[in-house]
This record gives sequence, C-alpha cells and structure tokens, in this order.
Amino acid sequence: QVLAREIRRVDSELDLETVFSQLEFVTKTFINPEHPYTKNGRGNLESLETNVKDINVGERLIQFFRQRYLASRAVLVVVSNQQDLSSIERWIAPFSVTLSKKKQIPIENQHFPGCLFRGRRRKHLVLYDKSSSTSTTGKENLIIQWVLNEDYRGPIKTNVVEIAFV
Repeated sequence: QVLAREIRRVDSELDLETVFSQLEFVTKTFINPEHPYTKNGRGNLESLETNVKDINVGERLIQFFRQRYLASRAVLVVVSNQQDLSSIERWIAPFSVTLSKKKQIPIENQHFPGCLFRGRRRKHLVLYDKSSSTSTTGKENLIIQWVLNEDYRGPIKTNVVEIAFV
C-alpha cells in the first residue's frame, strides 16, 4: 500500500504537458551519457508497476534508500536572515555529531565527470509557454544557447551565444 502510494506520486510528477517536463526531455537528448545527470530519471505507472519484469520494485526501493540515504553522505545547508551567529550555531548543533563522521575525500581523489553535453557543440534549449510567468512577450519562445566553455575545472567563463525565436 505504501509502495503503491509512492508509485502514484512519482507518476503524478511526470506530466509531459508542462513546459518544464518538455524542456527536461529535450535537454536529456543532448547529455553526455557518461555524465551523472543521465542517471537521474523519472518513472511512471507503466515503468514502475505494469512493465516490471522480474524486478521487486519495493525491494529495490529499500535497497536504494539503504545505499544512498546515509547520514555520512549528508550535506547541511543553512539559509537564514538571522544576524546572531550563536542562534545559527544552536540550530545546527544537533547535526554536528553526524556531519563530523562524514568521510572527507581528498580533492585529488575525487572523480569529476566529463562535460555535461556530448560532443563539441553544446546546446541549451529554453522553452517558454506563452502563459508562463517567465515569458515577457506573451508568446511562445524557443531559445537555443551554445556554451563556449563549460569545463568547470578550469577558469570559469560565462561566454554564451544565444539565439531567440519568438
């Protein structure tokens, strides 16, 4: 029953009629298959309930949580408008024991994936529905961007060539 409820939640998140879902689908076609972003996906009723051949989805879900949702992998982010540092320290104190156990990996041993987009010609597609709050013209927009340098290991450059179709 809990598993069925979670499958329904996942299915409800996959709405291909939304501009965001369409943008995500189009963007994924340009992604380098070796990049970790390709491991992120969405399921639906068909993939999680109907077309599950010899896979125990509930068991795989528990296995995933046991492997991935570990305190030792946690990162604490605090956003506050609190001016008093002692208040913030009180807020994060309960987490300090868990976070201090986190294994620190030396930077030279960390794996950095290849470029996000495959090939030398990297594209970003931005779609705005005419009813979207981000559309300034009230019309449907298609923006294509080519990133000139996206290797984050070197100096940061934000050179982008952009073509907009309105």
